[in-house]
Amino acid sequence: MDIQNKKLILCDLDGTLIDTAHDIAYAMNLALQDMNLSQVTYAQIQNWIGKGTQQLCIDVLKHVASDINQEQELMTRYLAYYKQNVCQYSQLYKGVVEFLKTCDQQKHILACITNKPHHLATILLNHLNIEQYFKLILGGDSLQRRKPDPLPLHYAMQQFNIPAHQTLMIGDSQHDIQAAKAAGIDCIAVSYGYNHGKDIQNSQPTRVVANLNILLRN
Repeated sequence: MDIQNKKLILCDLDGTLIDTAHDIAYAMNLALQDMNLSQVTYAQIQNWIGKGTQQLCIDVLKHVASDINQEQELMTRYLAYYKQNVCQYSQLYKGVVEFLKTCDQQKHILACITNKPHHLATILLNHLNIEQYFKLILGGDSLQRRKPDPLPLHYAMQQFNIPAHQTLMIGDSQHDIQAAKAAGIDCIAVSYGYNHGKDIQNSQPTRVVANLNILLRN
């Protein structure tokens, strides 16, 4: 696929641009410790990332406690800790900066569409000095529905008046691919991200790449 034909490129955040699992696990374990609940591992968090903060907390509670009614307390504590520690260990994946810079130079419009809360996504992008590349940032709380619903993708296309055939979604999970297919746009998946422990090929994206730089050479 030639990305030169794509005017609008929509990028997922966690597991696509940035490896965030260490900080998410760190903040979650601080919250669990406050509640006298068992800790979770980095590997477990990797499998639970991508469905939004509320679902993350529900998945954690299903694993460490019998009572998921503590969801609101856990979410409040987790978000407070995560805001304080949003970029302790998080780092950009290899090739991301070069990819974003090249897209910017080639006049592609870049938008970040994540299920992470908007204010935390903005803080993280700013910390890692890539916020300036995005003309639009949509979080999981920005609209009435989030991925895998296509609403955020449709919203971005409408904002820039770009049709589906000139739009591309780049993500790491089945939610990104499902949203892209529902929106009628191509989707490139990265092979290194978080996909709930499942093989990303099974979701049948348009293409799978091991590094975003590969897209600059094809």
